Amino acid sequence: MSKLILTEPDLVLELGKEGQNNWTFRKKDEGEAPSQWQLVLRDLTLNEGTVRLVDPVKKADVTTRIDTEDDGSIIWKIGGKLNGDAVSGSGKAGALLSLQERDTQYPVEAQLKVGTSEVFASGTLTNPRSISALDVNLKIKGASMSQLFPFSGIVLPDTPRFSTEGRLAGTLARDNFHLRYEKFTGKVGDSDIGGTLEYLRKKPRPLLRGEVVSHYLTLKDLGALVGTDSPEEKKKRGDKTKQPPDKVLPVSSFRTERWDKIDAQVQFTGKKIVRGENIPIDNLSTKIRLDNGVLSLAPLDFGVAGGKFTAELTIEGQHKPARARMKVTARSLKLNKLFPQVESMRASLGHIHANAALAASGNSLAALAASANGEMKAFITEGTISKFILEAMGLNLGSVILTQLFGDRQV
Repeated sequence: MSKLILTEPDLVLELGKEGQNNWTFRKKDEGEAPSQWQLVLRDLTLNEGTVRLVDPVKKADVTTRIDTEDDGSIIWKIGGKLNGDAVSGSGKAGALLSLQERDTQYPVEAQLKVGTSEVFASGTLTNPRSISALDVNLKIKGASMSQLFPFSGIVLPDTPRFSTEGRLAGTLARDNFHLRYEKFTGKVGDSDIGGTLEYLRKKPRPLLRGEVVSHYLTLKDLGALVGTDSPEEKKKRGDKTKQPPDKVLPVSSFRTERWDKIDAQVQFTGKKIVRGENIPIDNLSTKIRLDNGVLSLAPLDFGVAGGKFTAELTIEGQHKPARARMKVTARSLKLNKLFPQVESMRASLGHIHANAALAASGNSLAALAASANGEMKAFITEGTISKFILEAMGLNLGSVILTQLFGDRQV
C-alpha cells in the first residue's frame, strides 16, 4: 500500500507508577522467523486524530488533536492538565513519513502554556526517531522561574515575572541526553539577564551548569529569592505564604524537597546593582552549587560601603529542619558609607573589619536567624566615630543623654 488515510484515529499512551508503558512491544525471540509481510507507505494522512497521554507520576492527562495539511505537514492542538496546572498549546511540524528518513531536518513550531508559564519554539530536529540533534529558537516567560519545575524537572529559584530568549541545541538521545541554552538574553523583573546554561542527564542526578550575568540588577528583584517581596508580587508568582506583621525576616519555607532532584554548578554575577541610597551594595558574584540536596553559595562576594564582604553559606536541605552554616569576612567597609542615612555617622572616618562564623537550623530565613549561634568579631582602624553612636552601642545611657544635651563629637 502506498497511501494510508486515517480518519478520527484514537491513540492512548499510558505510563504506570513504576515507569512501565503500553507502547513498548515484546522483542522477537532468537530463532523466531521474521514476518513475511512488508508494508511500505508513501503517504500518510491523519484527519482529526487524537493522542492522549496519561502519566500518574507527573499527574498528567494531556490530549493532542492532529490534522494533516495539503502539503503533508501536520498541525496540532493540545489541552489537559499537568501537576494540577492547565495545559494548552498548538503548533506545526513536517510530514509524518519524513520521521523515518535518516539525517533529515524535521521542522517544528510550537507554543505551549502550562499554568502561568509559556514556551515558544521554532527550529529543526535532525533524525527525529532518535533526535540526534535539536536546534531551535526558544522563548520562555512566566510569573516565576520556579514554576518551570513541574514540566522541566529543573530546580530554579523564585523570581519576579521573567522572560528569556536564546538558542536551544543538543540531543535527546537516551544514551546521550544533553541540552545547551546558548547566549540567552532576557529580563527578570526590572533586571536584565543573560548567559549560557547546559543540562546533562547523568547518574545519580542530572546536572545544570553554566554562567549567568546581569549587567543591570535591581536589588528588589532579589527579594523573591528569600521571600522579602511584597504580598502582591508573591500572589503573582503563586506564593500563598502570609508574612506576619510582627516579623521582619521572611517566613516563606525553602523548597528543600526539590533540592535532591538535580545537581547544579552555576556562576552568577551582578555587575551593577541598582538600589536605594540607604543600601550600600555595589556588585555581587557567587558560585551556586547544589549537590545531593546541599545548597552552597561559596564564595558569595559583595562590594559594600567601599569595601568587600565575602561569605560562604551552606544549607543542608536533606535534614528536617534544614541546617545552615555561614562564614563571613568583611574588610575595609567605610563607616560613613555603611549607614548613609544616619546623620550621626556622616562625619565618621575609618574602616570597619569583621569576621563571623554562625550555625543555625530552620526552613526559612526567619527560622535560621532565630536559631543562629556562633561568634562575631569586629574592629575599626584609623578612624573616628560619633560619640553618641559609640555610647548608644554600649548602652551607656548617662553619656547618651549628656551627648544629646551638649552636642555630639567625633572620638
